[in-house]
Amino acid sequence: MTYHFKSSTASWCASLGLLALSVSAQQPVFETYGTINASMQGATTGPDGNLWVCAAGFMVKITPDGIITQYTLDNDVLNVPEEIVTGPDGNLWFTDSGAHSIGKITPDGVYTKYPLSPFRFDSGPQGIARGSDGNLWFAESGNFKIGRITTGGLITEYTVQSEPFDITAGPDGNMWFTNIGAGAIDKLTLDGASFTAYATSSNSEPTSIAVGPDGNLWFLERAINKIGKMTLSGVLTEYPIPTPESSLDDYLGAGWQPLVHGKLGEQARSNLY
Repeated sequence: MTYHFKSSTASWCASLGLLALSVSAQQPVFETYGTINASMQGATTGPDGNLWVCAAGFMVKITPDGIITQYTLDNDVLNVPEEIVTGPDGNLWFTDSGAHSIGKITPDGVYTKYPLSPFRFDSGPQGIARGSDGNLWFAESGNFKIGRITTGGLITEYTVQSEPFDITAGPDGNMWFTNIGAGAIDKLTLDGASFTAYATSSNSEPTSIAVGPDGNLWFLERAINKIGKMTLSGVLTEYPIPTPESSLDDYLGAGWQPLVHGKLGEQARSNLY
């Protein structure tokens, strides 16, 4: 099973099952909210106050009362939604590595697909984030590109080095993303004209990234079992994870963090693949 924790809603989401966690000062209380027969990935709180979850083949909406609604996406391809975020237009936007597209779904469940252009079978869109420019930015791991899509559906792509994975908007207004292939944290300006790479430790395989409350970039280094911190000027600090071989590989974006071995912030790699 794959578990995620969203600190802002205190909810748990599990592959093949949904759990809610009520946080008290001493003892957490779990409640089961039905099961979904699909592998689940990213999730976010929507503008409607519900939890929206990416599931293989469809999108899932869960109300605070635990009512689950599934929305079918395409009927002719295998949809694999990866990450999801609320856009400035009040809709939910997500990457779909199966359909090789960016998807939009309204709070009422109306789905629109935007194929990546030019179409590439191996585009592999992964992370997605809302930029300070009012657009949605996403990482195309297979295409070695960072993409930008307007709420009107206009897509622009920028070629970067190696394999981008996850992306977030930095406090400096630029887009920051992890680069698994290059082993770096990269910065891209909103006009796409300036690209800067900051190296991490050798063979670290940085994956998910988020802005911390300190204004720095925090990310997972799954291959070396560490949490990394990068300042806006590129100063790197790494923190070893106490549990050996925890193989961090999940999403810090949108406040989500993995749980395994009963410890927040660690994820067994075999549970994801």
